Amino acid sequence: MSESWQTLKTEPFDGINFYRNEEGEMEITSFLFKKPGEKIGGSTSGDLYDIIIFPEDPPKMPEKFQAILISPLDYIENMIDNGFLGVVSKVTTTSAEFIDTTFNALCENATEYMDYYEKEMKDV
Repeated sequence: MSESWQTLKTEPFDGINFYRNEEGEMEITSFLFKKPGEKIGGSTSGDLYDIIIFPEDPPKMPEKFQAILISPLDYIENMIDNGFLGVVSKVTTTSAEFIDTTFNALCENATEYMDYYEKEMKDV
């Protein structure tokens, strides 16, 4: 991928966004929670993550679920390779509000985009 992908492999993160920017290029950015809280769940195999994904084309509503990931970077790379965009975020005692707000915003945007997409693609 890009330099930012290499940075993700060496820098700590609480979550990663993967999406298309305004120029249509793939953006992969990490973030740290302002109030990280304590990790919840997970196992000896990996941490528990909140995951929000949605297909890029055709657009559909986002899906939200939790999973234990051995390698979140490999998971994200696989999702990108299969045409998905989204967010992967560690589950902590303070992360629920962030993930719920993110999911609700993505659902609102997806509804608007799906309406636009349907109108534009109707005559194609």
